[in-house]
Amino acid sequence: MVLGLKKPDSSIWNVTERLTSADLLVLWMSYIYVLEWHQLPPMYSWANQNPGRLLAKESISLPWSLKSSLCSTLGHLVKLHNKAALVWHKSLKDEETTVYYVKLIESQVSLLKSQNRPEDALATCRHVLKDSNLVDVWLLLADLCASVDDKDMVKRIFTEALSANRQSPKLQYYLSEVALNNLQQFALGHFDVSSRNFLPHDCCQLYSQLLKQEEAFTLRKAPLKEGLADGLTRDVYMWLCYSLLVELQLQDKTEDVLEVLESSLTHAQTPSDLTLVWQHYIFYLARRGSSLKDIQEMVMRSLISMPVKFPVPFSSLPSATWVDYYHSNRLVEAWLSVLSPEDSLDLMEMSLSFMPNNVQLLLRAIELSLGQRMTRRAYSWCRYVAAQRDRPANLAFWKLATALAQVEGTPREVENLLVASVETMPLAVSAWKD
Repeated sequence: MVLGLKKPDSSIWNVTERLTSADLLVLWMSYIYVLEWHQLPPMYSWANQNPGRLLAKESISLPWSLKSSLCSTLGHLVKLHNKAALVWHKSLKDEETTVYYVKLIESQVSLLKSQNRPEDALATCRHVLKDSNLVDVWLLLADLCASVDDKDMVKRIFTEALSANRQSPKLQYYLSEVALNNLQQFALGHFDVSSRNFLPHDCCQLYSQLLKQEEAFTLRKAPLKEGLADGLTRDVYMWLCYSLLVELQLQDKTEDVLEVLESSLTHAQTPSDLTLVWQHYIFYLARRGSSLKDIQEMVMRSLISMPVKFPVPFSSLPSATWVDYYHSNRLVEAWLSVLSPEDSLDLMEMSLSFMPNNVQLLLRAIELSLGQRMTRRAYSWCRYVAAQRDRPANLAFWKLATALAQVEGTPREVENLLVASVETMPLAVSAWKD
């Protein structure tokens, strides 16, 4: 009714008036998810999967590549995606709404790719890019072409994207990870080089001026172009471009790179921005060949800095919060990508000591243990969590714990885990079936 698929009654309008355009896009994706997977998407606290509020909007995705067959016809699903896209076209196209619109387009492209329709996926991106400011869709189109090994097309796409979005730090960062010349020209592009007052500058100095760093005040300032967008210091990709330039241009001055990265952390505006900067920091430390001790210290620092408490939407209690480890878990995955398998489990154990209620991280730790055939260690984690008073209402955890108990435990322990699972999740049908 809220989406307009059925005629609403008067009480529905009270709900609709409270929803933003971003909320409506999330509802559309949830509706498509329910049609195909016959359940709501995992937009809840991982520690409590019992019926309740949908909270984790940011994590919504439709994993078409993992789906072997469709329940609805491809044409019907594409039609639903197109209907959902109308929400964005009718909206004010604010930043939050655009984020979920891009997720919707990613879903449609992934759907078409999963059904071996790459030409239709390309056509979808091209149609969307009539609004050429959607940088994330340009990147999606480039990934799509890269997936079919069309390198020349990838280059042309980036050329088109840069032509349409000359001042986009995000696009420039992704394109310039290995291209020092592009980073230098990007900095120069913010200045009026035709002015008689413009003198040759080191590009690091130009970045300092753009980002209003202290050293820039001791330099002779270059004239900026008129009409340049404000808020460059709040754009995390601008900082990442700067750090990459310093790394490439001043390879023997590690402390300068670290200083820029530390400044980047202080200018991150959102948890997503903070995660992105930390990921960049992590990969730099890996490239530099940092010691395991240094990496462990940075792991602790990065996890402590990441916010996990967020306000409950539409709550009657202004102070009501819920815990979401989504960004922390992305950070842990970045650390795992630069560590050896032998060190990965130690990292997980240390991370769990910081976040003992992070069920998703616990499941990942168990997965890593099983991958290294350390079933006893995995089972010990399960037993410890199951013995707590505040047990997680997470079906995947209880299924894993029960399966491990059958291998490593006694029949009595298996029975206790089965009883605990139905006590914790009384409405989970599969728990009762087991």
